[in-house]
Amino acid sequence: MIEKHCITKLMPMALIFKSAHMKNLLESPLFIMVQSINKPAVYLRNEHFFINQFAEKIFGYKNSEIIDLASWFKTIYPENHLEVEKKYEMALKSGFAYPMDLKILTKAGKEKFIRFTGYNNGDETIWLLADITEILESQEESLNELRTKTNALKEIRLLKARQVSENNKLKKANKELEDFAYIASHDLKEPLRKISAFSTQLKEKYATQLDEKGNFYIDRLTNASSRMQKLIDDLLQYSRVSRLQITEMTVLDVSELVSYIEFKLERFINEKKAVIIKKNILPVFGNESLIQSLLQNLVNNGIKFHKNDILPIIEIDSEVVNIRRRAYVHYSIKDNGIGIEERFLKRVFNIFERLHGRDEYEGTGIGLAIVQRVIEKHKGKIAIESEIGVGTTFHLYLPTNDNV
Repeated sequence: MIEKHCITKLMPMALIFKSAHMKNLLESPLFIMVQSINKPAVYLRNEHFFINQFAEKIFGYKNSEIIDLASWFKTIYPENHLEVEKKYEMALKSGFAYPMDLKILTKAGKEKFIRFTGYNNGDETIWLLADITEILESQEESLNELRTKTNALKEIRLLKARQVSENNKLKKANKELEDFAYIASHDLKEPLRKISAFSTQLKEKYATQLDEKGNFYIDRLTNASSRMQKLIDDLLQYSRVSRLQITEMTVLDVSELVSYIEFKLERFINEKKAVIIKKNILPVFGNESLIQSLLQNLVNNGIKFHKNDILPIIEIDSEVVNIRRRAYVHYSIKDNGIGIEERFLKRVFNIFERLHGRDEYEGTGIGLAIVQRVIEKHKGKIAIESEIGVGTTFHLYLPTNDNV
């Protein structure tokens, strides 16, 4: 411990400086330094104890209020004064003592954290003080913020892990559903073909023997089997696109693909008196059959959903754009049709989503779902811009060769 007589002997400060050691004390360079330094400091020499004016401001006590070291320790270290005394004793065994960060209680009852750095020169000791309360509080706030952020990061990692797990489950479920759709659609084709064939034969051979209601039923059966055939074909196409692993990709002449689509849809185009305008059509890197399917569905939709009093016009244009430092070929396929309400823009890509009844427009609600799958297979993006009564523009963004 600090020298025993320093702690146990009571000596009022008024008497300390009148003692026989007063002369030696006043001549001590360390004592003079503590008095004159413009930083908080404490001086100890045997039973002599002195704090300068800056230290008084930290503690809130004047020199005249300090009776002895024992009561002083109990006053400013009420929670652990014995432990602090041991720390002081250990620190003063060497010349320069290591810094100690201690919590004190001021006269006003406020807790402060003070850094004590000591120097011992024989029987003299000085302690330089630094109030580090704000620093430690700031560090504690930073630590609490760090803990909060760390916990948040842990939660994010857990959520991401769960998301990955759920995505894997969803992918598995989708794969099983696609397999089921493919098998079911494939197996349905044969019995449907027979239904269609027999209904046609009934119509051809027995139409004259049936009354009006009988012929009506046969017509309904034929139309229903035809719609079912179309649905199965579209479902099979959607399933094939979903299941397909793209292995062959090449630079495609999109202008030629559009010309081929015009040839395939020639009867439909002529029937609706549609006009397809090809502007600046750039080549694209992709799978030929999938890109053809994508374009055919969009052209077909643009013609199908036309306004009754206006001939359908489809405009196809393209340009190279950069999105987040990646190059894409941007295709715009614009029609002058009926348009899509804003609330339906996100739903149109859902499979079997139909915005109109069969009496208004034919279709299975699978075409745009196929378009989205093709875009996904090519790691591209798709967006829609539409206005009721004005028309719809599909914006396709397909990566260039370097970005696929």
